[in-house]
Amino acid sequence: MIRRKSRELCLQILFQKEFNSKFNLADSINYFKTHHQAQPEVTQYAQYLASGVLEKSEQIDALINSNSNNWKTSRMSSVDLNILRMAIFEAVLADEINAPKVVINEALEIAKKYSSSDASSFINGILDHVVKTESQSLSE
Repeated sequence: MIRRKSRELCLQILFQKEFNSKFNLADSINYFKTHHQAQPEVTQYAQYLASGVLEKSEQIDALINSNSNNWKTSRMSSVDLNILRMAIFEAVLADEINAPKVVINEALEIAKKYSSSDASSFINGILDHVVKTESQSLSE
């Protein structure tokens, strides 16, 4: 439950940063701490995820672009794109990588809650392809 709340908070932080660039990560975290009273464990993991996504954004977006047919990041909805970014960081690029199947499942559940009805199949296709491609390249 803590990880789910952290992922949802991370999504909100990433979304907020897209529309209000004056907020830095610390400002965003403090805003959500103040207004939503999240547990410390929730905000710590959300901050870890958001920091990782922001730090590796170019690499993450390159993975999304190279693994999505006929869709580039510039054409994706902000919610879907940030769910993808967060899940790719967590499943492929994080220092402590979580089980990709769990990360993908969580991303799909979050997409069902925050995005359109078609989003989960779109996100699933890209995440599945990224995880397979990256795990193959790591094993070579």
